Amino acid sequence: MRKNVMATVLLICLAIAPLAAFADDAPAKKFGKEEGTYMKPFSLPAPLESDKIHSSTEFAGKATLITFIQSACRICQMEVTELNEKYNSLKDKFNIVAIMLDVDASRIPRYQEAFKMPYLVLHDANADVAGSVGISSSPATLLLSKDGLILKRVSGYNEDMLKEVLAAAK
Repeated sequence: MRKNVMATVLLICLAIAPLAAFADDAPAKKFGKEEGTYMKPFSLPAPLESDKIHSSTEFAGKATLITFIQSACRICQMEVTELNEKYNSLKDKFNIVAIMLDVDASRIPRYQEAFKMPYLVLHDANADVAGSVGISSSPATLLLSKDGLILKRVSGYNEDMLKEVLAAAK
């Protein structure tokens, strides 16, 4: 009986083996924090849209620029101001998303009103998304490919930061 079971298992394996040729040959995505790895999918609320939940899957098919900022950060304000100035020339090429790291969500609408941010603003209250890509301070910016690959990451801000990030998109 044992030989019959073994023979049956062997026959099933031999019958299934050719089907493996039809399997997806694409390697699994390597999620990580470094350039050249993929950002883990995430979902976050948008405080300016009554906390509607937005998922990173919404950004698929178009490169995405994500900036991690805090309302109390003066340097973040410079980055937001520059991004606002360049928004019209960037919006057709990139999804643009600001992820606020403030613990208190009540600051976000006041910040958005003061800085007139025309792009999607999400709230990462526990910095879970930021932590998943190794962001521990703000401002920090990521440029993702249309399928979520981290092309460029920049911590801090300088006058050429946006140029440096956008150069990675070419």
